Amino acid sequence: MNDLMSGLKTGSVLDYTFSHHDQDTKGFSGSVKVTVTDVLKDGHRGLAFDFLTGPHHIDFPATKSYKGNPIPILFLEQDIAEMARSTDGRAGYYQSRIRKAFLKPQVHPVKISFEGKEVPGVEVSVTPFVNDPSIERFKAYANKRYDFLFSDQVPGGVYEIHAVVPGGKGGQPVVDEQLKFQKLTSAQGH
Repeated sequence: MNDLMSGLKTGSVLDYTFSHHDQDTKGFSGSVKVTVTDVLKDGHRGLAFDFLTGPHHIDFPATKSYKGNPIPILFLEQDIAEMARSTDGRAGYYQSRIRKAFLKPQVHPVKISFEGKEVPGVEVSVTPFVNDPSIERFKAYANKRYDFLFSDQVPGGVYEIHAVVPGGKGGQPVVDEQLKFQKLTSAQGH
């Protein structure tokens, strides 16, 4: 895909919803916003982030010059931090496994229901911990799957990100997280 942020002007705000459900807690949901603070001559953008609120808020630093939509990276950063926290593992290890999985992703064309019509998109899926030689240390994540839905018909190009740790024998997922595009708005005063 090309630059997923092309066409977004200064003051544009990409609005996403985020939900987290797991077997151990009540879960939570919230909003995630990406605000275009500047559009540079080379097509890069200054971006500011508002990633969840309250005890789940993550303070991602603003960028002055970024090409593309960083929301998949931000989603993975929060996911990796949670895995490291819940297993006393190293975030760098999870990052490395996920990075390697993206070298051989499963990629499929899909149709996405967006604004009342079917639009073309692509689904990119990875299962980074399948066949991991160190899986004994964090068995719960052995079959964790990430699905990314992209479409150039959706502002910012990212329609949905879904991460799921399946439950055993077809049971409820152990962890189920989703980030989904909601709307494009403008920041106040722009």
